[in-house]
Amino acid sequence: MPDNEAAGKVLTKINDSTAEMMEAMSDIVWAVNTHNDRFDNLANRMRNYAVQVTEAKEVTLHFTDNENIPDLQLNMDQRKNIYLIFKEAVNNAIKYSGCKNLWISISKENPFLVISIRDDGKGFANNDSTNGDQLNKFGGNGILNMKNRAAEMQATLQISSAFNNGSHIVLTLDPKKS
Repeated sequence: MPDNEAAGKVLTKINDSTAEMMEAMSDIVWAVNTHNDRFDNLANRMRNYAVQVTEAKEVTLHFTDNENIPDLQLNMDQRKNIYLIFKEAVNNAIKYSGCKNLWISISKENPFLVISIRDDGKGFANNDSTNGDQLNKFGGNGILNMKNRAAEMQATLQISSAFNNGSHIVLTLDPKKS
C-alpha cells in the first residue's frame, strides 16, 4: 500500500502542475490576442478571476472600477504584466493571508492607471532587502516577480504589510510610458 500512496501523491503533483501550465498558457494566449487591447477586457478577466478564487475560499470580494477605464488602450506586454501582477497579488492574499475580505479597486487618475489590492489577513514582514532574501522568505519568487514586471512597464509597485494588519499592493502605471 505505501507504494500506491506515493504514486497517488506523485500523480496529484503532476495533475496540479499540468493544470497550472494550462492556466499559464491560457493567460498567454489571452494576452497576445489583439481583440483584448481595451482595458475593459482586462478588467473583466481580472474580476472573473477574483470572483472564482474568493468564492472557492469563502472570502468576501469588494471589487470597484470606474467608468473612465474602458477607453484605455494597452499593449500586449502591459496586459500580460498587469494581469500577472494582479493574479499573483490575489493568489497571495487568498492562499497565505487567511483574509475574510479582499478589496480590489481599479481607477484612472489621469494619466495613471491605479490598481489596488488589499486584504484583512495576517500580513507579513515586508523587508525590502537588496539581496532579495526577505522577499523569498515565504517560499517563492512572487513578490520579486511582481516587482520585476512592474519595472518592465516603468510602473510603480508599492507593497505595504504588517503582521495582523493585512497587506496592500498598489500598482501605478502611465500606459503611454511603457
